[in-house]
Amino acid sequence: MIAKEFSEYYEVLKEMVREADVRYMDETSWRESGINKWLWVFVAEGVALYMIAKTRSHKEPLSILGENPKGIDVHDRFSAYNTLARKTGNRAQQICWFHLLVDSKDLSKLYGEEGKHIHETMKYIHAKAKSFEGKGRPEDVENLISELQDKLDRPYKNLKCRKFGESLKRVKEKLFQFVINPKVESTNNKAERAVRPMTVKRKISGGTRSPEGSRTLEILASVLFTSQNNGADLIEDLLNLIHPSQH
Repeated sequence: MIAKEFSEYYEVLKEMVREADVRYMDETSWRESGINKWLWVFVAEGVALYMIAKTRSHKEPLSILGENPKGIDVHDRFSAYNTLARKTGNRAQQICWFHLLVDSKDLSKLYGEEGKHIHETMKYIHAKAKSFEGKGRPEDVENLISELQDKLDRPYKNLKCRKFGESLKRVKEKLFQFVINPKVESTNNKAERAVRPMTVKRKISGGTRSPEGSRTLEILASVLFTSQNNGADLIEDLLNLIHPSQH
């Protein structure tokens, strides 16, 4: 089996994800022999790692990252990532602003002036934060948090608007890592792009037919995506991995 040739390299990719300065994470539903499972993806600089797992809980990414991962985790606000951060003690988190802006846009469509105010504020703060191009200072982050809270601190009549503002207060430390670190993006787009072709594959094929098939897929997808992500000659790169002494 060709996947067996790359099993050791797959473990190397795990370690690279674990040691990365920044990693982007996402998950999507999967099917194995007609059973519901989850496909997880972890993207770091020059690395992509896929894993098909039984659940969508924090235990799955924890099995990859270990208890003391380095670096910054970029993700949406799914609860498993919040639990993961508590379990690992890693406070270096960046929430995806694309999801925040989509949520605030929904508020603007549904809840009149209050929702529009929230959405316009979110767009303004995001644009201002991005203007630092990763070269901001900790005090710039503090000022952004303060300005965001000041602008959103209103006596909202609508419960959804009020809850949105309150939720941002709880995650304020996870909003602006990209302001002070040029390696961090403000969205989770890297992981979402990596998930997309696997979603298409699931829809076309219906998933995998056995645990062995799932294992083969996660290894080969990781190797191929990593090679493509590095702009390597795919055939030459794979041959080097299989027979390093001959190439």
